[in-house]
Amino acid sequence: MVPEGEYILNKVEVKSDSAGYNAGALKQYVRQKEKPKLFSLFKNPFSKKPVIYDTLQARLSCQDLLTAMQNQGFMHAGVSLYTTKKGKKLDATYLLHPGEPFMIGKVKYEVEDEHIQQLLHLDNPDNQQ
Repeated sequence: MVPEGEYILNKVEVKSDSAGYNAGALKQYVRQKEKPKLFSLFKNPFSKKPVIYDTLQARLSCQDLLTAMQNQGFMHAGVSLYTTKKGKKLDATYLLHPGEPFMIGKVKYEVEDEHIQQLLHLDNPDNQQ
């Protein structure tokens, strides 16, 4: 039995509002995952207990997803969490807003040691564009 005011986590989705962004690759950063539905027709004493939705874990998941996108170069990223309640079950959808990736246009090195400069091939015209 589920306590009053709490919900069983039924489904977790990670989606993106950008068509070219693979949001599914970041599902590993979601802290609470739904109970696997495989073999749910059979009563098994060793099966996992239902997951009770925790708002703190959901907020931490949003922060983890945001950090992961920023580590990928999406500095102006955002994450929205949408929940849908049906009876005592809850579906959670994390909507990722990656925005435009941050690109470095040009890098210039000032190396005083000629030996290190040769190791970095800074005298090569292809590296001086």
